[in-house]
Amino acid sequence: MAESCTGGLLSNSFTDICGASKFFMGGIVGYSNDAKMLLLDCPECLLSQHGAVSAECAVAMACGVAEQLSADYGLAITGYAGPTAGNCEENGVGTIYIGLHSPAGDWSKKLSYPGQRGTVKQRAVTAAIDWLRREVVREARRATQPLVN
Repeated sequence: MAESCTGGLLSNSFTDICGASKFFMGGIVGYSNDAKMLLLDCPECLLSQHGAVSAECAVAMACGVAEQLSADYGLAITGYAGPTAGNCEENGVGTIYIGLHSPAGDWSKKLSYPGQRGTVKQRAVTAAIDWLRREVVREARRATQPLVN
C-alpha cells in the first residue's frame, strides 16, 4: 500500500485483521513529493507535469510500492482530504485518486468526496479496498476459467 493523504489509514485497515501478514507485505506513506520520489520511485518530471494529486501519480505510487515490496498488487491513494486543496484549481477538497497495480495491468480512478477531512480519508480507504477486492476476485475467476478455443 502506498498512501499520501490517508497517512497510514489504508495500511492500518489491513493490519487490523488478524493474520494479515499472510497477504499484506507492508505500506509506505509518501506524504511529500520528496518522499514519493525517494520511497516510491515517482519520477520528478511526472510530479512536476501532473502534480502529486493526479491519476498519473496514483499509478506511479501503486507500481512503485509493488516494486519496492515485491508484491503482485499495489494500491495507492493520493488526494486532497481538506480543509484546503493546495493551489490547484482543477482538483478541489475531497478529490481523491486511487491507483491499482495488478498482474493484469495498471489503472487509476478519480473520486470526489465532499465532507470533513476524516470522512474523506475513510471513504477513500473504503473505495480503494473495495476496488482491490473486486480485482482480486476477477483475477481468481480468470485463473479458474477453462481456456476456450
